[in-house]
Amino acid sequence: MIALLEPHTATGDRRTIAQQARRAKIEQMTRILADAGRLDQALALLRDWTSANAADRATAERAAYLSAELLAGCGRVPEALAAIRPFESRGDQRDVERLVTDLLVHQGEMVELRARADAGNSYAASRLADLLLEQHRTDELRARADAGDLIALHRLVDLLVGIDRPSS
Repeated sequence: MIALLEPHTATGDRRTIAQQARRAKIEQMTRILADAGRLDQALALLRDWTSANAADRATAERAAYLSAELLAGCGRVPEALAAIRPFESRGDQRDVERLVTDLLVHQGEMVELRARADAGNSYAASRLADLLLEQHRTDELRARADAGDLIALHRLVDLLVGIDRPSS
């Protein structure tokens, strides 16, 4: 199919397609290695990919994201946080923010989770409310609801009417 498009495709477009294909192959190989219990080799592949594309910030961010996912999947949450945090404050990084928030929940980092929720991060507020509910910390959930946290209020209402919320 690409051969049919070639006469109409600029050189830059072909280069982009080739880069995307390489990225997909590297991601696939990384996951295969990790699934086979060869996490260190998967991480080394991601480091090599980043080094080979040092000028490409998107590659570095994607490699860090994949590294963090793989590390977290193996219970190495502090390393996962260290891998992804440098990319957290760069532009619109919703996926990165969500991953960091999930890792904070996994670590039980309530102080930072509260700070994120208080700063207006709705995903952090939702995860915090769920965590408070799971831990039966209804007084704190009520205090957050009283302070205007609508997500905490919804979880409190769910609790009062006996609706179980699925865990995220």
